[in-house]
Amino acid sequence: MRLLKLDNDGRYSLESFQKDKIPQRYAILSHTWGQGDDDEVTYKDIVDGTGSNKPGFRKLEFCGKQAKHDDLHYFWVDTCCIDKSKQNELTTAINSMFRWYKNAERCYVYLSDVSVYTRDGSQHVNWESSFRNSRWFTRGWTLQELLAPSIVEFYSRDGVRLGDKKSLENQIGDVTGICADALRGTPLSEFSIEERLIWGKRRKTTEEEDQAYCLLGIFGVYMPLVYAEGRESAMGRLLREVEHCEQHRPHERSNRFWVVPRRSNTLFTGQRELRAKLKDQLLPSAVRSHEQDKSKVFVLHGIGGVGKSEICIKFAEEHRACYWGVFWIDASSTRSAERSFGQIAERSSLGRTGIDDICYWLANSENNWLLIIDNADDPDFDYSCYFPAGARGSIILTSRSPHCEIYGNVGSEEITGLDAKDAVQLLLKSSATGEDTWSLHMADACRIVEVLDRHTLAITQAGAFVKRKFCSLKEYPERFQQHRRTLLEFFPRQAQSTYQNVYTTFDVSARFLAESRQQKHLRALQLLKILGFMHFNQVSESIFTRAAKHISKVLAANRDGESFAQLYSWHMERVPSAILPKAILGGLDTFVFCEARDTLASLSLVKISGAEHEMSMHPLVHVWVRDRMQDSPAALRAEWERAAVILALSTEESSSYQNYFPSLDIHITACLGACPTEIMATPPSNTGYAHLFYRLGYTQIFNNSSPRSVRDAFYGYINNFSLSERNAVQCKRIIASYLIEENNTLAAVMLEEVVRFETSILPDDNYDRLASQHELARALIEVGENARAIELLEEVVQIQSSTLPKDHRDRLISQHVLARVLIEVGENARAIELLEEVVQIQSSTLPKDHRDRLISQHVLARAIMNVGENARAIELLEEVVQIRSSTVPKNDRERLRSQHELARALIEVGENIRAIELLEEVVQIRSSTLPKDHRERLTSQHELARVLIVVGENARAIELLEEVVQIRSSTLPKNDRERLASQYLLARALMEVGENVRAIELLEEVVQIRSSTLPKDYRERLTSQHELARALIVVGENVRAIELLEEVVRIEASTLPKNDRERLASQHLLARAVE
Repeated sequence: MRLLKLDNDGRYSLESFQKDKIPQRYAILSHTWGQGDDDEVTYKDIVDGTGSNKPGFRKLEFCGKQAKHDDLHYFWVDTCCIDKSKQNELTTAINSMFRWYKNAERCYVYLSDVSVYTRDGSQHVNWESSFRNSRWFTRGWTLQELLAPSIVEFYSRDGVRLGDKKSLENQIGDVTGICADALRGTPLSEFSIEERLIWGKRRKTTEEEDQAYCLLGIFGVYMPLVYAEGRESAMGRLLREVEHCEQHRPHERSNRFWVVPRRSNTLFTGQRELRAKLKDQLLPSAVRSHEQDKSKVFVLHGIGGVGKSEICIKFAEEHRACYWGVFWIDASSTRSAERSFGQIAERSSLGRTGIDDICYWLANSENNWLLIIDNADDPDFDYSCYFPAGARGSIILTSRSPHCEIYGNVGSEEITGLDAKDAVQLLLKSSATGEDTWSLHMADACRIVEVLDRHTLAITQAGAFVKRKFCSLKEYPERFQQHRRTLLEFFPRQAQSTYQNVYTTFDVSARFLAESRQQKHLRALQLLKILGFMHFNQVSESIFTRAAKHISKVLAANRDGESFAQLYSWHMERVPSAILPKAILGGLDTFVFCEARDTLASLSLVKISGAEHEMSMHPLVHVWVRDRMQDSPAALRAEWERAAVILALSTEESSSYQNYFPSLDIHITACLGACPTEIMATPPSNTGYAHLFYRLGYTQIFNNSSPRSVRDAFYGYINNFSLSERNAVQCKRIIASYLIEENNTLAAVMLEEVVRFETSILPDDNYDRLASQHELARALIEVGENARAIELLEEVVQIQSSTLPKDHRDRLISQHVLARVLIEVGENARAIELLEEVVQIQSSTLPKDHRDRLISQHVLARAIMNVGENARAIELLEEVVQIRSSTVPKNDRERLRSQHELARALIEVGENIRAIELLEEVVQIRSSTLPKDHRERLTSQHELARVLIVVGENARAIELLEEVVQIRSSTLPKNDRERLASQYLLARALMEVGENVRAIELLEEVVQIRSSTLPKDYRERLTSQHELARALIVVGENVRAIELLEEVVRIEASTLPKNDRERLASQHLLARAVE
């Protein structure tokens, strides 16, 4: 082998090496030859020191400089390192060339027809099109130059690096049709002869015989060159040599038949553990514990588009050399299966083409084979008729039906999607995002993956959409919410799914149900549509059981809709008779319902779990169900009515509602959020809709759930109608109740109107009137009108105390809310008296983990903590936290509130480390689930900062408080109590780190506002004066400090005992200032 070397004087010289003396590190050039015979620098040119004026010299210079840059002393260029005048040397070089490229440290691909510059010399980056169309991809010899080296780097004719074989894998795969495994270095012997011939089929060479000779290294064979023999002779000799070598290789390592419809997606990512499990269970070399006279069957099941087929193709490609034959059956229909078996017969030259004939042929083979049976989705079909007998086979069956697990004698696996890391990687690869910029796009990619719930095909489609420049990664989530259906029906070229896009793959199951004549399939389809208007997770069978129980009750009562709280005949007309037949009175036809539910489960459209047989759907299946009805507004409206009626019927049962209503919350929220817009335009005089909204809204009020979706469903519906309109009053109360936490001012205005109207027409003890007063009081508390709220609640509590039993829930709730507002105004003793009665009653009537009981204990703890009974408060709160930690998720709102309150109590008794631990978890969760300006998020940050100051972590405290102060300054009025508290605490932290000027500036504003809004003896006013004085002393302004402290000491002397800690501190500080 001769190698080039760039001497110190810039001249090129050649050195010859025997086979065992070839340097281990050298570079090698891959390029396309010029059009003329004299364009390239030859061996003679190098020897004579000429050729620098030839066009090809530029490539030589490039290779030399790049090798030097990579610290490689030698490089090889085919035009000038072979003396082509010697036939023996040429033959040896061509037979050795694959090895030379394979052993090279780096291979530089010089693309003479690709540039990164425009004609005027300005740089641009749109080189991908010319890269894909480069002549280099069409030449015969460049095939081995692509596959043999481990490192292949691509350069434009300007010498600019475009990428390498790894980073450009997708583009190279698309252009060449070569699978990723071959590009990644999998031994070429593991690919079939037929596939390797296909790689070189469309490539061209100058000499026709070279179409065979350029494949010598690809097949690992050697033969003499005869340039006069012609292409057919040369190819014939090549194939005979290949066949001869194949016959002398170990038989079990040779793949003879490859009947697979396509190569794996070049973007394939993840599922490593599953592929390892398949390898362990299916490879012929693996040790088995099952009976040896049976084929090994592994089942993959899951919803469409999660990558079941892709996993099979990938496994087949990775282990093809272990199987004499790899065969693919499309089992989506009997006709397609027959066609697939026929293709196997044709490729294997069998005279017989029937399914039984092929199975018999494989059963009697002495070779190991792999059979992939794809799309075995019909739950009523016996797919074992496609299983050949014998012990030499491995079978992978893919299905949407979990029932197919029964076929898996060596295992089965449900495919639910990619893990988060692999999902993000797939998105970034499919969007053609440069790997060097992945870190910049990671947050956007994670959001998209979360939106698509790690569904493989959906992620690939999203990436293709971004790659086509329709939007950026950052814009995709918002675009998805606006144009979900368009995006999920987008067909990316690189996805290569059997069904092309996400919605099409789900439509296969819907068509199966719709076109079937079996009643159970039609019932399943109706159930599927209803589920589309509930939440996708945990739809309990009890919803339908309860609804069915009350169909007969409503029909028997012959209601006319006069009572607003009741359903009547209008609703019964909308009961989905296919799954809740009205003829069966008094309960659910369990067989009919379960048959429909199980049919959906058999197609992986739902998953059934738990003792309550709860149905859950993949989020994309859920949105597809609803989106497929968008083309028919009438159908959309009808199915929404059915779902809403079932939910409303299920709330008619009064017993055990306290345990049932919370489980219904997410489904009512989802249903109301999906309410068709034309229903919103129907006035409340249509009592059918008004009654529906009332029933569902009442349940939401009980649950105290998030208001947004309910507001959207109610507010536009009711707010434009006057109170004289039938049913409008009660509807308006419902929507206003939901608005309290989101827009308390608007809620208060609406409830004022309702209360005025009801006060003028209803007696004092009327249930609706009391309910409206109660809700108005809640709204007034939120806007800070505590005095009016107390007045209203005292009236409500007084009337309920004389009309309702002690343990009635409404009476207890009113006492609870009154106690809450009394705490706000400092009347802790009265609040404790009310709450102790509530807690005592609830402790004897409700289970320990009941929500109402836990909330009352929580608020009682707050009140007794305010009067200094911290030990008792901690005892109550620890029980609440313990129960909630074991019954609700970490991000549950009430759980976080109780952790926050427990932390506050622990701070008071000096258990700061435990408090910090609790608050850090609260802050972390709220930071990831709530907007930056949410009150509870800011409150927990404030409280964490307070305890951090106590333990000396002032830098962390300042960081937290500066964000809190900034947000509250832009969202709250200057005199807001919480805004002032944060400014005060930030000032204290700043003083601890010596930033006294900033601290004084903050405290002066706090003192000024509190002096004009709070009474002189108010604790917060005195505390801020004290702290400002302390800061003034530090900067030498003792006169101002004395003035402030004298007032504080005088007031505290008349209001606090002599031994009070704060009184003593003020006296001590005043003494310091006087000194």
